[in-house]
Amino acid sequence: MTRSQSITNIVKGQDRSKSLPDSLRLQLNCAHYISRVLNRLNLTLAEKLRDFDITVHHHRVLQILFSGDGITIGQLAQRMVVTLPVLSRILNQMQDRELIERRANPADARYTHIYMTSRGVKMYKTAAPLAHPIIDHAISDLSEKEVTQFLGFLQRIDRRINEV
Repeated sequence: MTRSQSITNIVKGQDRSKSLPDSLRLQLNCAHYISRVLNRLNLTLAEKLRDFDITVHHHRVLQILFSGDGITIGQLAQRMVVTLPVLSRILNQMQDRELIERRANPADARYTHIYMTSRGVKMYKTAAPLAHPIIDHAISDLSEKEVTQFLGFLQRIDRRINEV
């Protein structure tokens, strides 16, 4: 095969996956679709949050803290599924915007706890309603029973991949 034929095959979108077992084909790959859905939801949410000068990561931090703040940085990193260096940068940005505050644990100075500020609470209450229509639209073709089942499946998958 010449180089130009090789380039032509790439341009035409040659499907090389036909030789793979079904379980390895992109069209049947659960992780691919989970990633696509999550990325699309995040891109749509990012557009909605732009006017508030917060990112999707900021929104996720606020969402988690709104459900119960005062958690450690490590706990927050686990819930967000991000590394500590990434979370540290996110928290620095949020602290600069006065959305969160860090407080040392008086009983054990090794641990820092994260709390929402009143500005953070207000920001979340303003921004959160923008996220719900995005999800509602995404699942609008599912029945209530299917949504419940889908959430159950996701929770089972989450538990399974987090087993130690």
